[in-house]
Amino acid sequence: MSEPVRFVSVTSLFTINDPASLPALLSALESEESRRVQNRIAQGLADRAWSIPSDSAPALTKTLPPGFSVVAGKVQKT
Repeated sequence: MSEPVRFVSVTSLFTINDPASLPALLSALESEESRRVQNRIAQGLADRAWSIPSDSAPALTKTLPPGFSVVAGKVQKT
């Protein structure tokens, strides 16, 4: 799938605004190669302040793009 398609897909998931998409978004962030898509996922998670499961936080911290971190179980822009 092309990078523009992945970007639009992520944007669509955030438009739907369903926290049930969180596992898929975390998985996508872990495997995503495009910094633009990584930033879109991180920003969407920060905007919605969805709670990150404690078992996912260590891996997420390693995969977040620069400028984002996990604080108190939520993604925040630093």
